[in-house]
Amino acid sequence: MSPATGAAQVQLGPRAQALAVSLNKQYGLTTRKTCRVLQQMAGLTLSPGGLAQAVQRSAQKVQAGFDSLVLEIRAAAAVFVDETSWYVGAPGSWLWTFTTAETTVYHVDPTRGRPVVLEMLGESFAGIVVSDCLAVYDDLPYRTHKCIAHHQKAIARARDRPDTTDPSYLHQWKLFFTMVTMLWRYRVTLGEHEFLRQRTHLEAWLDQLLAEERTQAGDVAIQQRIGKRREYVLGCLFDPAAEPTNNRAERSLRDPGVIARKVSCGNKTERGKAAWEVLTSLAVTCQQRAQDFVSWLAACLPMNAPVVPIPSPR
Repeated sequence: MSPATGAAQVQLGPRAQALAVSLNKQYGLTTRKTCRVLQQMAGLTLSPGGLAQAVQRSAQKVQAGFDSLVLEIRAAAAVFVDETSWYVGAPGSWLWTFTTAETTVYHVDPTRGRPVVLEMLGESFAGIVVSDCLAVYDDLPYRTHKCIAHHQKAIARARDRPDTTDPSYLHQWKLFFTMVTMLWRYRVTLGEHEFLRQRTHLEAWLDQLLAEERTQAGDVAIQQRIGKRREYVLGCLFDPAAEPTNNRAERSLRDPGVIARKVSCGNKTERGKAAWEVLTSLAVTCQQRAQDFVSWLAACLPMNAPVVPIPSPR
C-alpha cells in the first residue's frame, strides 16, 4: 500500500485489488456484495463506485494479457464459438465466447453477425470452428463442424410432432449421430485404418439417408436441415482437434456469462463492458490452466510491473 496521504493515498494494495476483481468477475459477486466481503473479511472500506473504477483500471493495466489471448485463439487448432444476449446499458448486445481447452476470450458486440467471427479469428485462421447451427456460422472461410447435439434435439422434436406416425427414419438419424460420436471417441483405440474404414461407411450412410424420398413432414424437415449442412456434418471425424458437440462453448457462456447476466443484466457502460471482457477472459483462462488468478493479477498491477503471460499447465 502506498504511504502517501491526501489525494495521493491508495487504499488497496495489488493483492487486495486482485481479490476484489476475482470476487466481482470470476465469482460473480455484485459490486456491493464484493465491498461487503472486503469489509467483513479484511476490514477494507470501499464504495461500489470506487470498486468499479478500480476494476476498470485493473483491466486497462492487463489489456496486453487479453490481447495475447486473442492471438492464441487465432492460432488454435480448433475454436468453439457461441453467443448469448447481453446488456450494455440496455438490451440488444451479444456476448460471444471463443474458447479452447486452455484459453477463453469473451467479446461483447452490438451485432450477432458473421463479421464478429471474422474479426475475432482473423483472415489467417487455419483451425476448425465448432459451432451450433446458427446461420451466421455458415459459409465461413474456415473449416467448420456443426454441433451434433443440436441435430439430435431437432430430431427429437420432429419425432414428437403429432403428425409423425412412423418414426423409423428419424431413428436412423439418431443412430447415425450416435455412431459418429462413438467413432470419434474410439478413434485411437480402433487404429487409423479401421477408423478410416468406419468413417467411409458413415459417409455412405449419410448420403443414403439424404437421398431417400420422404413425405412425412418431420422427416422432410430433418432431411433438409442436415442436407443444407452436409459439408459440416462429419467435421469432427476429419479433424482430430474438433469435438462432436459445442458443449465446451456453451459451458463457457453459462458460467460466468449467463450467471452474471442474471445477477446484473450485463454492463451499464462501455468502459464496464471492456473491463468485463478483459478480466473475465483472463480469469477463466487462469482457471482452465490451473493457475491462481489472484496471484497472477496481483503480480501485474504494480505501476512498473510487466504483464506476464498466463503459464500453461504443460
